[in-house]
Amino acid sequence: MVKSKILDKTEPGVIVDSRIAWHWIPNSLKVFLYVDIGEAAARVFNAKRSSEQYTNIEDASSKLSMRKEMEIKRLKSLYAIDFSDLKNYDLVIDTTQISPEKVCNRILERMNI
Repeated sequence: MVKSKILDKTEPGVIVDSRIAWHWIPNSLKVFLYVDIGEAAARVFNAKRSSEQYTNIEDASSKLSMRKEMEIKRLKSLYAIDFSDLKNYDLVIDTTQISPEKVCNRILERMNI
């Protein structure tokens, strides 16, 4: 398995948004942002993105859950990893009922900034 030698030695302050970056960049702060499926469905449904079409919040919830399960299976078969296993992360934040500013503050606190 090849780790990212470039990103692993990058100067502090680089942020990578990825489901599996924790696996490829081991010398990093690994943060998992969690949201309740009902809230996630409401957020994406209400965002009205042209790339995602849902008939209602329940439809969004069902499709988001199905997509997550497919991604878990695909990544397990390709890399033998499970991004949903919270043991892979240094910090897990439930974003269901907190603002983006509070999420950011929790990450900065963990980084001692």
